[in-house]
Formats: sequence, C-alpha cells, structure tokens
Amino acid sequence: MKFCRFIVLCFVAVTAAIAQPAQRRDLRGTIDQCHAVQILDNVLPVDSLRISPPLSASATSAVLVCMVGQFSDSADSTGIVVRGDVGRQFPVSIIGTADTIALVDPIELDSSFRTNIYQLVVPVEADTISIDSLLTTLAWDGMRGGIIMLHARSVLNLRGTIDVSGLGFAGGRRSLDGGACGLVIPCDPAASQRTGQKGHSPLLRKLQCASGHTPWASGGGGGDAHNAGGGGGGNGGSGGRGGNQYPCSNPPGMWGMAGLRLFDDASDRIFLGGGGGGGHQNNSVASDGAAGGGIILIRTRRITGDTSRLLARGGSVLGRAGNDGAGGGGAGGTVRIEACSTMCPMLIDVSGGRGGETVGEHGPGGGGGGGRVLMEPALLQDARNVRITANGGSSGTIIGQPNNPNGARPGSVGIIDPICEEVIAHSVMIPSLTSVGDTLLVAVSARDSISRCECLITHRVRLVGSAASPLTSGTQLIGLASLLTSTSEDELTFDVMIPSRSSITFPVLCILSKDTVIATSISSSVVSNLGDTLCVLDRQQNSISVDVCGHSLRRVVVRMPFGITARTDASRNITIALESALNMPTIVRVFTSIGTLMAEHDATWVHTAEGNTSAMFLDASTWPQGMYFVVAQTAHGARTAMIRI
Repeated sequence: MKFCRFIVLCFVAVTAAIAQPAQRRDLRGTIDQCHAVQILDNVLPVDSLRISPPLSASATSAVLVCMVGQFSDSADSTGIVVRGDVGRQFPVSIIGTADTIALVDPIELDSSFRTNIYQLVVPVEADTISIDSLLTTLAWDGMRGGIIMLHARSVLNLRGTIDVSGLGFAGGRRSLDGGACGLVIPCDPAASQRTGQKGHSPLLRKLQCASGHTPWASGGGGGDAHNAGGGGGGNGGSGGRGGNQYPCSNPPGMWGMAGLRLFDDASDRIFLGGGGGGGHQNNSVASDGAAGGGIILIRTRRITGDTSRLLARGGSVLGRAGNDGAGGGGAGGTVRIEACSTMCPMLIDVSGGRGGETVGEHGPGGGGGGGRVLMEPALLQDARNVRITANGGSSGTIIGQPNNPNGARPGSVGIIDPICEEVIAHSVMIPSLTSVGDTLLVAVSARDSISRCECLITHRVRLVGSAASPLTSGTQLIGLASLLTSTSEDELTFDVMIPSRSSITFPVLCILSKDTVIATSISSSVVSNLGDTLCVLDRQQNSISVDVCGHSLRRVVVRMPFGITARTDASRNITIALESALNMPTIVRVFTSIGTLMAEHDATWVHTAEGNTSAMFLDASTWPQGMYFVVAQTAHGARTAMIRI
C-alpha cells in the first residue's frame, strides 16, 4: 500500500518558505549535501521518502542517486555490465516536508527499488558559485556521502581544489590471524575472517560472500591462502590483482583478484570508485584495502578562475604490511562536468590508488583502476585549458625491492566519455528529384534551440553516381561552417563542420553522364579537436532520381557508343566534338557552375567510315571566368564534359 497522501495536509507548505534564488555562493571547507533515503512506498511510482538528516523547509528540488543495487554479477575477467537504476540520477521535485518525511512528485524507479540503496543530494545552486580554497565532503558510509554537486546558473569561479579522493566505496578489511598455506577461498562469510574482505562496490553485498579472493563487482578481491595481497578496486578501468601468497605450500593459494571495470552502455551513470581488497594476515601486520574516489558533479555555462583542480582519486594503502599480505588500492571516482567552456587551466584527476607494500615473499596489494570523466562535447572540442588524468594506480612492491611486485599488478586506465545525450543533430535535407542542369541545394538546418552548450557537429554527405558535380572545391569557410569537398570517380563527398545552432546550404550541379539515380548517404558526428569521434548522432541513406527534360535518363548501351569532348583555347573559343554510332537528334547545352544556361545548339552530324561525328565552335570571350559544363542530350541518353575558361 502506498504511503497515505492525506498526510500532506500536515506538511509545511514549501512555497511559503522559499527564499529568493541565491545570486552568489562562496564555498570552502567540508559541505554535506547528502541525505540517506528510506522509500516508504511499496509499489511504484515512488512519492514518499524518509530523509535523514531532514531537509530544509526551503528545499524544492534535489537529485535522487542510486548508489548500490542488484544487477547480474556474471562477468568476464575484466568487466561487468551495470543494469537497472544503479548509477542513475533522478531529478526530484519536493512537494512538502515534515520532520523526516518528504512528499515528492512521483518517480518511476526499477523493480528493485525496495532493496536498492539511494541517497538524496541537494545541489548547491546560485547564479555564481565561487571556491577559493579546499572544498570537500563526507565519505560514503554505506547510506550517504561521497558526492559534491554544484549547479551554477551562470559561472563557476574555481580558484582552489575540489577534492573527494578516497571518499568512495570502502576498502575491505584485512583478515584475522590464521589461515593455512594453500588455502583457496573464493567466497567466504564475513564472520569467518579467514580471508581478506572484498572491497565495497555498487553491487549489493551478501554477508555470506563478503570475503574471499573473487572480486565483488568493482570491489577488489581479498587476500586468501597465506599472506596473499588484496586486489585493487575498479571503476572506469579494472583494478590490478594482488600479490602472491607466501610460498609455503604446493599448490599455491589464490591472490586477491582485481576489481572489475563497470560497463555503462549509455555512458551516463556515475559510480564511486571501488574499494581495494584487504590483505591476508597471520602475524597481525597485514593492511586493509583503500577506499575508492568520490563523485564531483558540476553544471554551469562557464568555468572561470585561475589554476584549479578537481580530484576524485582512489585511496592509496598507507603504511607497510610486515610479514603479511597488503591491501589493494582504491579505484578513481567520477567527475561529470556539464559546462560549455573554461577560461582557466583545470586539472581533473581520477587516477587509481597505489597498492600496499609488504616484506619478504609476501603479497603486495594491486593498484586501483582509473575512474571516469564525463564531459560536454563542447568542452572536449576546446580542451586547451583542461588536463585529464585517469591512470591506473601502481601496484605495491616488496620493501627494499622496488622492482619486485611479487605478482601484484597495476590498475588499468579509466575512461573519458562525452555527454552525448543532449547534443541535437542538424536536419540534413537533399531533394529526391532533379533534372539535368539543376542546382541541388543540400540544406543543413539547425534543430538545436534548447541545449545548454553549443558544439561543432560534422556531417559527411556522400553522393555516389556520375550525375553530380561539385560547385565548391577544397576547403572553404562559409559563414561559421567549414566545408571540405573531395571527389573521386563517380563519387562526391562533402565534410561540413558547423556549430549546432547554425545552418548552411551548399550547391551541387546535376550534370548527368550516365546514371539515373544518385545514391546519397549522410552521417553526423561530434569530433574532438584531436580528430577522435566523440558522439555518433545520425545516419541516413536515400537516393535522387534524375530527369532529363521530362524524360527519365536511360543508360547508354555499349552498342550505341556516344562520346563528348570539349576544350578551350587562349582566345576563349570553345570546341565541342561529339561521336556516336547513330545519326540522331542531339541538343548541346552549356551551363555555368551555378546552373545558368549560356548556350543551346542542335548538333549537325557528319557520317564517316568510323561512325558519326559532330563539331561546333562557340565564342566565349564575353563569358565570365569559371567552370562550365557541356551537356549533350539524345533520346538514348546524355554525356557531359567540363571545361574551365
């Protein structure tokens, strides 16, 4: 049964307490925007939440984030696909609050909403947000924390550091003393404490399998056997495996396995960095796994300031294990920036943390995997002021032997993904019917009027068939657009790079030499300033039917050869020569490069032993300089020649 709606009568009316939107907010130190959530509804949609700590009476909107949930734990050796709500953000409109209860506009969640762990994040909102020193938040404690969310309607002024390093999913604890040589336990209850705990991750934990060497999704596996090292946590990149057990048994035991990379098909989910696995101990000197990095979410139009840093690094294992296994490093977290431009140098670091060190022949910890950076394509297209580091963390080593990891591995590199879902491609239109001499106008029309950031979109337009000829050549700037034209036999290609809110038309002349149909294809994408494809937006295919003065053009068959040549001399006289197997009525027309008819004559044929020929001479001394197309039309088809005067 859903939570009773009549309780709203007892609620404080939110609208009565709403303050005017803040013009400027100055932030520093530790802020806490996160609230633990208990969903009161038993059926969907959700409209009743218990919030801890309580919301401010002035809160009207927030973001519900699914931090942990259920999804299949089947995976390959390096990655796992995340399903359901996990990692997703849901905008929430708050209708009213009373103590710890909030009524919200109905929210559709996935069917596992009763067991998923959500938290409600109230963003810091203002026209201008300024940060002049260190800004951080509370660590994720299993119910809330680990996220900084800033919504600056105009400008974010960064003159300091936003740091959520090591505030993500917790690392696994080291085991208690004990454990025999050669012990191999992939899955162990937490209460047994015979093996190092697995690092935490966005997959719901099962206490009967909270320890052991297999990873818990992106959480690194714990050390088992005798002093094996814990695996590094994963996120955008997978972690590194932990170091080998002490060689006291044959066969040897299992090291802590690497935390998995989290695959996100839509590239819009946000995850805390996975925790590293704990080391195995029997001498009370092993080390715990380190926590992963937190999450930074920024939405603004412009970023200003001086040199600034956004840090969501995975935690490194501090201290050194003695005659026991070391913990794995935490994975880097997530930084998502929805901004159009930055005017200041900015370092974004979501690198994984370093695995722990140990001594002798015991197992060091694996390195944490790199995190993930999600950015507007517009920012990635002009990345002169942005430097991104998403490296995997290094593995631990044997103390005194810096080049000996004893089987431990570093984490792999994280990911940098564009935010493509709000990019709106142009409409690219080409006529479906044309006639000889017509100028086709390819129209690239903007459809973007709502997105926050304008970006450059590249459209590749291909016309395949000998019936089309370009009226542009090479690279040209037309308004705000760059147009590159290239040709090959029976193929014409245009690459148009144009801002998403601009439009352009460019001409193509239909000259017709043999084809009745021009095949067209259009592909649209967003490309970085380094030439990498960021977003694939649209693909379409069509064709253009060609008409010659009301008659469909027929391909000239081999038994009726028909040829045309044209040349011009220094006096700008044009000589046109025709050859045909038949003496047939032929009209010769000359067009300018924009399709203007300059001359039209009937051909006079002369029969020879080799066939039929025709020649005509035109005085073009008064014509403008440029490209001209000569079209000879017959009942059996047409041929075209091109000349320059």
